[in-house]
Amino acid sequence: MHWLIRKLWTNLSTWQHYKTKMGILKQLQELLPQAPVGGWTSQHFAPLDQLHMGGLAATYKLLQWLPAKATYGLDMGAGLGGCARLAAMEYGCRMIASDIDADYIAAAKLLNSALTPAPDCHYQVADSLALPFADQQFDFILSQHAMMSIADKPALLEGARRVLKPGGHLLLHEVYLAPQSEASRILYPTPWATQSKYSHLQTWPSFVALCQTLGWHIEHQQNHTAQNLHWLQQARNNTSHSPFSARLALGPEAGKMSANIMHNLQQQLLEVRSAKLTRIPI
Repeated sequence: MHWLIRKLWTNLSTWQHYKTKMGILKQLQELLPQAPVGGWTSQHFAPLDQLHMGGLAATYKLLQWLPAKATYGLDMGAGLGGCARLAAMEYGCRMIASDIDADYIAAAKLLNSALTPAPDCHYQVADSLALPFADQQFDFILSQHAMMSIADKPALLEGARRVLKPGGHLLLHEVYLAPQSEASRILYPTPWATQSKYSHLQTWPSFVALCQTLGWHIEHQQNHTAQNLHWLQQARNNTSHSPFSARLALGPEAGKMSANIMHNLQQQLLEVRSAKLTRIPI
């Protein structure tokens, strides 16, 4: 979701923010052997591995844009790899999920092996600004809430373009700065940054302009801000207690992060959009 100098995070402080989730591997090693009758499913893991706004339903909606012939994909900034697993399980795709956080990748492997049958996913520690994959390797790339902490978005988009086949697709579900808002008004911490200096939000129009200069055609886009605010309100009022919660991944400030996101959406400071981009010749 998913988020070191010139690494996925632009500085060590941001990287340390994500390390506040200490103990995730130990807790998963304790939880996963306690499978219910019938075994674990993607529904069980969704509160943990679908950390983006909209949750599991948002991933299903994004994958509806997947062309039938697109069978080999990369989940870039994958976090715990939930989107990659869903693409493999529901669409029969071969998937690679990459993230800069070695603990997240190790946790993703544990979750994958806990499912029967195990989805066709492979997990790799990798920097989204220096993807270690061959040119024109993938049919498609998925990115869910994985761009907001990256300052060098031209390098990110150029790298994604390099590893996509001609005509390949980038399916994204990301958070943007609302056009009339001021970045200084956004409350932190959020799931992608503890402080504003570690957050690199763009407006949607500026992102579109950048894409057009770098050889991307935007086939579809949708604004999900209102729906995501409603989803977040419902999620915060949910009284069920899944052992696979966001707190397991984000640490003790998960609740504060959620409250800040809800405030930022209510004050119309942020937008949530999904889009289908196609790699075109330049």
